[in-house]
Order: sequence, then structure tokens, then C-alpha cells
Amino acid sequence: FAKSLNYVDSVKYPNLAGHTWCYNNDKMYCDKFGRLYDWSGALDLPDAYNDSAIKNFEWYQGICPEGWHVPTADEFSSLWLFSGRLCGTYDWRYTTRDIAIWDSLQSTEYNNITGFSALPGGYRSDKGEYKAVGYEVRFLLTGTHNSVIKDNAYAVIIYRNSKDDDYNNTSQLKRTGAYVRCVRGKG
Repeated sequence: FAKSLNYVDSVKYPNLAGHTWCYNNDKMYCDKFGRLYDWSGALDLPDAYNDSAIKNFEWYQGICPEGWHVPTADEFSSLWLFSGRLCGTYDWRYTTRDIAIWDSLQSTEYNNITGFSALPGGYRSDKGEYKAVGYEVRFLLTGTHNSVIKDNAYAVIIYRNSKDDDYNNTSQLKRTGAYVRCVRGKG
């Protein structure tokens, strides 16, 4: 997908109810950045999975359309490597968007060589606080980070720090709201 998912159909996917939000509960942010989902909502799993350890959990369609799925950490890393080869740099400023959209959300000038359009939509904390719009974007991945820490899952965070931009393949609490980018294929 060239944009973050902005899908909410809790009739077709009953596990989405209460597990997806617009940043700051404002539809304008969903239109601009997509929807925020917690881990069980994005994967169309019952809420109990947000608190369960799952081993060897990788490919999963979740709420992505037929023929697409929520990416694994390896798939997202491959995208990162492809972007760097395509642009000759691994700096997200030149591969997915230009600095202006991050510095001023009013900008409509996009570099976006890769077509990925990583916009700084922030995230929703596990406590329901909306944070970091204009400074970072988080994407959910299917794999769980650690079977011992049952409430964490993989995520990618792209953020602006004082000197440049950074890409971090990490974990976050499963109840944290992040964006979903569907990838084509069966994993």
C-alpha cells in the first residue's frame, strides 16, 4: 500500500470495535494519515491476544484486503533496504517523503521517490494519549517481539530527532495505536 490503512468495519471485522482510532479522535487525521490500530485490532484477533504470548507468529492477513497482509519485520526490513538501494541512501528524508511534510504539516510538496509516503501521524499510547504527530510514525508488524513479554509486538518507528531522521525496528505494547501498511502476497 502507498498509504496507511484507513479502514473501520466492525461488522465485517468485529474485533476492530474499540481497537481503532483517528489521531486525537479527529477524522481529519484519519483522512491525512490513516487510522491507528492496536495489535489485536489490526490482526482481527480477539482482545485477549493483546495480553497473550504467541510463539512463531509471523504471516497474518488481519484486516488487510484479500491478497494482502500485515507485514512481518523481515518484509519491512526488505522495504527499508530496497528504499536505500533505489535512492542511494538509507535516509528516509530522501526515500519516502521530503523534509517539508515533517516540518510543516501544511506542505503538499512530496519527494516520495519510493511511493511509500511515510507521514508523521504520531501514535496512540496504551493509555489512550495521542502523541508525536509531526515527529514520528509507527507501523505495526505481525510478529511478536518476545514470547516471555506477552504484551509486546513488533513495530517500526520512523522519527525525527535533533539532527536527522531515524528508523527503528523495535517493540511496543500491543495496546499502542499505530498505523498499518498492507503488503501484497501471502507472506
